[in-house]
Amino acid sequence: IYFSSFLSPDRMIAGSDYIIGGYPFEKWIAEQEGLPLWYPHVFGGVPVLGSPVGGSLAPLAQLRAIIPPQVVLALSFIIFFFLAGLGTYLYLKAIGLSPYTAALGAVIYQFIGNLATTPAAGHAGRAASIAIFPLMLYFIHRAMQSKKLLYFVLTALTTALAFYEGHFQITYYGLLLIFAYVIYYLIAHRRDNTAKDFIKIVGYGLFTVLLICLLMAAIWLPVLGGLGEAARGVERGYEYAASWAMPPLELVDLVIPTFSGILDKYWGMNSFKIHLEYFGVIALIFT
Repeated sequence: IYFSSFLSPDRMIAGSDYIIGGYPFEKWIAEQEGLPLWYPHVFGGVPVLGSPVGGSLAPLAQLRAIIPPQVVLALSFIIFFFLAGLGTYLYLKAIGLSPYTAALGAVIYQFIGNLATTPAAGHAGRAASIAIFPLMLYFIHRAMQSKKLLYFVLTALTTALAFYEGHFQITYYGLLLIFAYVIYYLIAHRRDNTAKDFIKIVGYGLFTVLLICLLMAAIWLPVLGGLGEAARGVERGYEYAASWAMPPLELVDLVIPTFSGILDKYWGMNSFKIHLEYFGVIALIFT
């Protein structure tokens, strides 16, 4: 309902980054007869497949051949917000919560600050990584429970979808959390698994990583090939790499959303801030 008014080609989400960068790029790509490899309208030109995310090869990007890019953006947000709720519901049910509690948790996750504020900048990529993460968590949980190859494959497919549609760093950090979750699960259920079970889980897990790499090869190989010359591939030291990390003091924002301010009221360590980390009052009450 919220995004329905943007399903018309006469209107678009005026995301700050999208309107000056994403929309011109997507519109230009859609106007080409084939898939171009070089976008000439930024600086001296940039490679179309020069980013570690899907770009023009992402599944939803194919809709731009028949639907205006700005409508695809609105559809993307609708799909991602739905997947956020679906994945959260399935995971909470899988760990034993009641359907009502799982449904409440799903709605809460759908509208957490980091997801709900993504349309402000037109950041469908950030929304995708945040929204698909619960599905990744659900499938890896079911994989560990059932020890069936199918769920490991589904974990790889949803992870690849998050990389293709989403934000590389967010998905990467999500994978680190998945890895920590696997270790925790194996320790917590060490008495339930035999040595054979453990070997099967490790083997299927390595296969999952390999499958993710194979699915992402068309995107990652061009990036790796030019990484030494790219702006983000040049070594600039730890301070530069961590310059936009979340300051520890701003963890207070999880409970008090206005603590560090936002937009012109922001007083934190970074240059600016246009997003929220707030859990939400419903989540705080039920916690």
